Amino acid sequence: MLLRILFVILFFPFVSVLSQNGLKEVFVEKFYTLNKADLQKSNVTGVTEKGLVTYRVFVELDSGYTLQAVYGLPEHPAFIKSTAHFYNHPGIGNTYPNLIPDKSLKKNLSYLDSWLSMGACSESFFGVPLRYQDKPLPVVIVWDKNYFNNLKGRDTDFSFQDAPGMYHLDSLPVPTMYNMDEQLKGFMAETNSSELIMTDGAWACLGKGAKAPANLPNAILIAQLTTAGKLSYQLNLLIGTPDGKSIRYVASSPTSEELTHPSLKYKH
Repeated sequence: MLLRILFVILFFPFVSVLSQNGLKEVFVEKFYTLNKADLQKSNVTGVTEKGLVTYRVFVELDSGYTLQAVYGLPEHPAFIKSTAHFYNHPGIGNTYPNLIPDKSLKKNLSYLDSWLSMGACSESFFGVPLRYQDKPLPVVIVWDKNYFNNLKGRDTDFSFQDAPGMYHLDSLPVPTMYNMDEQLKGFMAETNSSELIMTDGAWACLGKGAKAPANLPNAILIAQLTTAGKLSYQLNLLIGTPDGKSIRYVASSPTSEELTHPSLKYKH
């Protein structure tokens, strides 16, 4: 009920349903596969286990559209689940990456922390999909030579050093969490959580919403999940149109005022 009231106040007066599409797809990338060397570092790394893989979930929109919220309601529950625990860095990790200092990344597993986002992947970097990288990105962080050297198991032919999935921005979208206190405990420090379920909650970007920089495809990073298990999700999205209205996308059973898309459901 809390989330529904907030939607009425913030978004519903502007909703225009079925007039435009906006959503291209939601997709998952295999960002990095940790190897034996990564798990033996002396830095504080938290509880790690064999087979950890970092996945990133992106929402790709048509040009001019923005992502306003990822949400769950009683009639449209949303979830992110794994068959194993999510990895959370106990010293530096956080529930959303805007609070993870850039200076902590170069020789630490904090960059692989699990979190929710509205585009950011650290305090000053925007997450970039590997699928659109056809050449090495400019050096933005001097990574310690002992970290992130595994060349296998990524959705790109580039090494981690050439494709760190980040783009520097002076101003990043910051997520606002609605009715998410209990759910976010699964992304705090060392926990034994393997799921996030929303039936009356959301993470959102207030105002105009989140979008990618103009020189990049309009793909917004909404979650990073490091786990040794198999990933699945079911998501609902509120998308802003170029003319200032909104569209609701739901994973299943859409009403006449909602749209759906097959990529809103995923099972590894």
